[in-house]
Amino acid sequence: MILRVPEILEQALPGRFNTRRLSVAALSATHPKFLVFGDDRSRPACVVEIGPIAQMRRHHEVLTALHANIPALVPEPLACAQWDVTSAICVQGGLPGLPWFALRRQYRTARQWQNLLDQAVRALCLFQMAARTERDWMQTVDPGVVLRAELQACLAAGITLEADIVRLVTRRAQRLDRLGAITSHWQHGDFSLNNLLVSPASVGIIDFDELGETSMPLHDEFGLAISMRLSQEGACDLPWKSCLDTCVSYAATRGRYDSEAVEGFLLHHLLWRIRRSLASPSRARLRHSLLGMLASFTANPSAWISSEPQEAHVWSGAPARWLGIPT
Repeated sequence: MILRVPEILEQALPGRFNTRRLSVAALSATHPKFLVFGDDRSRPACVVEIGPIAQMRRHHEVLTALHANIPALVPEPLACAQWDVTSAICVQGGLPGLPWFALRRQYRTARQWQNLLDQAVRALCLFQMAARTERDWMQTVDPGVVLRAELQACLAAGITLEADIVRLVTRRAQRLDRLGAITSHWQHGDFSLNNLLVSPASVGIIDFDELGETSMPLHDEFGLAISMRLSQEGACDLPWKSCLDTCVSYAATRGRYDSEAVEGFLLHHLLWRIRRSLASPSRARLRHSLLGMLASFTANPSAWISSEPQEAHVWSGAPARWLGIPT
């Protein structure tokens, strides 16, 4: 398949690329995905993905909607065409930046990691601003009901949870009940360092396969915070609480969520990810880490979530109104 990528590109985008000068690298993914490089080896000229027709079309539509609002942060959708009876080809522009596994070679101090985290939170704010402009991406959520449902789904899936975890989830679901039904946008679903490309000028966002699988507030903020340490195998030494405060403080202030409500949202995030990890044997290590985090958080929530709202960061020196987010 890799040898056919130049031919595929010529069929999908005639004359767009000099196919004689392209080099192609295959990525390990659930379905075929290829990075295509031209003369500039610092960033791919494009990415070619082959998968189920419905999934590829949806991916193309999502990128089209987002690229109209945040073109520097997401890949440009270039083409989507049927490949065979069941598959389609999705071609998107390449983004500059380092992937998650290369970051630990460039970032060595706590200040560097904190600057990266600030930059990533700003990108998340801009993504959320774009998501809120899509009417079909808005959903009514009853957080207390959703948290209880996730707990029951985990138990039904055979996940063993200690009694103190179940009790804390029950109490925080009751706190979330007081929020009532709220309107929330689709979450990216896996907003983490694993799905960001980091360059000096920007942070690129990729992989929207889980977009809309939950609309629970703060889900993406927690995903980013947890990934700072979890994906870097000890290279990032920022404390968990510092990561969470940086990622959550602005959104929690904007949503007027107190610490107990934030705790409820974090419990949902952890349970959601733990249950989803059952889908693949390769996620057993991740599940073990998440279960450890859940137990540690339950034993001492104040070590993870500040009891008083932290002062929201002014991302990269830009006030909230510059981000386009009302306060």
